[in-house]
Amino acid sequence: MADLRSYLADVRRAGQLRTRTRPASARYEIARLTADVEGGEALLFERVSSSRLRLVSNLVGTRRRFAAGVGATEGTIHKRIFAAARRPKRPKPASRAPPFERNTSRRLSALPIVRHFA
Repeated sequence: MADLRSYLADVRRAGQLRTRTRPASARYEIARLTADVEGGEALLFERVSSSRLRLVSNLVGTRRRFAAGVGATEGTIHKRIFAAARRPKRPKPASRAPPFERNTSRRLSALPIVRHFA
């Protein structure tokens, strides 16, 4: 996976991404909808209540998608993860990072946080 955008495009092309355009609440509703598709499709929420940002869930909800996400096969996921843990990469600082395109405040606190229980 080069980046999240290309990975999402791959998941969409494979018919494994369901897009929801109706508003959904990050307080319990998104968690419930995600639980309903456990082991199935990834979900892209275009409109999250009280947020200008989109949200994706269940992105690595299957072994096949998880393997694709880390650049491995289903049989070599563990080797890929262990190799990455042994040689971590430093993050690259960016002042205009794509995740903030809809977050003009540039504050992490603006990200929608899914609430699973009280």
